[in-house]
Amino acid sequence: MDNIIAKKNNTFLIISVLMLFSWCGNLNGTAAILANMAEAYPTVPMTSIYMLSTLVSLVSIPFSLISGWVADRFGMKKTLIIFLIILVVAGVGPAFITSFNAILVLRALVGASHGIIYPLPNVVATKSFPDEGLRSKVMGWGQLSICIFSVLISAASGYLANIDVRYAWYIYLVGIIAIVFAFFIPEDKKPTQATEKTSNVHKDITNSKEKMTSLSWFFIIATMLIVLFAYPFYLNVSSIISAEGLGTSVQAGYTVSLWTAGGAVGSFIFGFLYEKIKGYVGTVGSIIMFLGLACFAFGHSMFLMFVGAFVGGMGCVMMTTYMFLGISLATPISRVSTAMGIASAFLNGAAFVSGYFYPWISNLFGAAANLRFPFYISMIGLVTLSIFFVIMTKKQAKTV
Repeated sequence: MDNIIAKKNNTFLIISVLMLFSWCGNLNGTAAILANMAEAYPTVPMTSIYMLSTLVSLVSIPFSLISGWVADRFGMKKTLIIFLIILVVAGVGPAFITSFNAILVLRALVGASHGIIYPLPNVVATKSFPDEGLRSKVMGWGQLSICIFSVLISAASGYLANIDVRYAWYIYLVGIIAIVFAFFIPEDKKPTQATEKTSNVHKDITNSKEKMTSLSWFFIIATMLIVLFAYPFYLNVSSIISAEGLGTSVQAGYTVSLWTAGGAVGSFIFGFLYEKIKGYVGTVGSIIMFLGLACFAFGHSMFLMFVGAFVGGMGCVMMTTYMFLGISLATPISRVSTAMGIASAFLNGAAFVSGYFYPWISNLFGAAANLRFPFYISMIGLVTLSIFFVIMTKKQAKTV
């Protein structure tokens, strides 16, 4: 009987964590309503309209850096509940005000809340599921919930905006569900034993001054690089399709959907694949993503654009999920919150920097007019990263 109750409690905890993943990972669904906002505010420059989306990402970066400190200082559950409430209030706020500047202030609050809570579902999964196999599945399913939720949020906000742009902001009320589930997240436990086995190393978890390992930093930097390598898709694919007459904006939109669909498949199979091949899943993910980017680099048909989007999205999500799992396994438990916050800040920072990095490096090599050149850079980077994955995994295998 006790086993049945424990199993039910564990299942409910998994559902609660997945609800946090789905909401905390999708807090910037305004891209679908920017055109509607431009119509509602015809005197506001388009650059300011874009800030409704970009401001959230920019503000979230510094707040992600302090996310771990806040969660450790005030407690995981309290942090999640407080900042989810702030997020819902600030997110819905633009539905009741007309001042565009006031809306931007509220968007900054959304960004701050986003920065604090975005890393925390991975931290909760790390602390709640000590079994490596179950943790890998939950993290994979978490990414799957993000993929599904992002599609639903974008579709719903776009539909509501077509009725009245103010209605689109009501989508943030869905966050109330995440707040309810946050109450069921267990309180942080004080360590009752001297050591905990994470990855292949015993680490003292009673020492609050523990430092993150070199392997932790490897996974954090790799997370940033993966996002950087993926961004030519978002920056250049629609331009390639248009410039080469491969299709229309409708087909370009389909590639984004296929990237998300591929990511959903990759996140679903991640946990099962990790159980079979462990750390080599990072190398497999990089190869899959490489093949997807190769379709964009060398493909000259809409079919190959579609294939590249699906395959590239699958590999990208598999790799990012593995990075966060790797951080959770390589980092002392007392430093996991900090490590996840830094990784999230680096991830968002890479997305921002990519818009400047690829034009710079293209100009540096005299390839500014070549829309496919950024994919060549990304492919070289992925090959290099996959070599490091193989070396690292072999070294870990020898320590078992």
